[in-house]
Amino acid sequence: MKITTVTYSRTYPTGLYANEKIGVEATIDETDNVDQVFDMLKGICDGQHKSNNPHLYTETPVTTVHVSSQWEKQQAPEPEITDSPEEGTRKMIKEAVTLKGLSFLKPLLNKYPNLKEEYEQKLKELSI
Repeated sequence: MKITTVTYSRTYPTGLYANEKIGVEATIDETDNVDQVFDMLKGICDGQHKSNNPHLYTETPVTTVHVSSQWEKQQAPEPEITDSPEEGTRKMIKEAVTLKGLSFLKPLLNKYPNLKEEYEQKLKELSI
């Protein structure tokens, strides 16, 4: 098989439910490396998107949030993460309300085998 044309296109997000599709095509000869040409075309598309949308590449994204006046001076507290992954799994087992919801946690028993007894107890409880 002889490759004579290399094409790259990508759809980039530009905002909420908005996209920009950029594509380029190159004709190559026998001396060109297809992978290098493909990488070059990808770089062209990425560079074009960055130059057209510099606001998407800033350290902090620009967003607009409207806050009602009664909440303007209040700041939500930062969530405090105190549970280990195992404790979080234990809580999810205890808080499960359906057999289907509990079944999603079963694969985690391989990672946390000491939770197996609690899992089986909750399984019996939900089966009644």
